[in-house]
Amino acid sequence: MTGVQTCALPIFPIFDKAPPEKLGVFEVDLKTRSVKKLPGSNGLWVPRWSPDGRYIVARSLDSQALMLFDFETQAWAELVRGVYFGFANWSADGKYVYYLRRGKEPAVLRVRIADGKTEEIASLKDVRQTGFRGAIWMGLAPDDSPLLLRDIGTQEIYALDLQTP
Repeated sequence: MTGVQTCALPIFPIFDKAPPEKLGVFEVDLKTRSVKKLPGSNGLWVPRWSPDGRYIVARSLDSQALMLFDFETQAWAELVRGVYFGFANWSADGKYVYYLRRGKEPAVLRVRIADGKTEEIASLKDVRQTGFRGAIWMGLAPDDSPLLLRDIGTQEIYALDLQTP
């Protein structure tokens, strides 16, 4: 893995409506400057490399599936489907992928890589989330606590009375 980085083609499908064959997950060898598209990655985007370098998780173009690439088998497998996914993040130990469930029942969830078991970590039902053009962001603290952006700005207006001496 030394000197090799993974990136997605620099086309953002929400804005550019790129066809699936133009999107994918690419390996870039920084020493040789060679670029190689991972097999079977058409229509996948927003890749995240596991801490140990064995896996990559990426979202489907419609954000309805999380796909897992195993470098040992050189194959993709569906990790989770049927949820509109937001940001995916690897746990510090690489055993879980945390992600946002968007829609009517928003929440932070995680899926265990070993067996695909999914569990809800926190409901976001009454949390007004925010992000750039609907791209709601989530990250993880070093202890895997979820970090979120919350909108408390434009809907809440306060009046302050200033009294000076």
